[in-house]
Amino acid sequence: MPTNLPAEARHKWSEVSLAKTPQQKLRALEEFLSLVPKHKGTAKLCAHVRRQMALLRREIERRRRK
Repeated sequence: MPTNLPAEARHKWSEVSLAKTPQQKLRALEEFLSLVPKHKGTAKLCAHVRRQMALLRREIERRRRK
């Protein structure tokens, strides 16, 4: 994976894995995505993160409705 992520982004990714609630995980993913450099090598990573964020948003909305 030729992403060459900065140290801040790698640190945020570890925070994503440590997050307990969907809200915390969503917030950490948003911060991670803002730190990822936008270029051809990170396109799939960004798409994967956006997909995870969409799934978390749906889960949060489903929990609110219950």
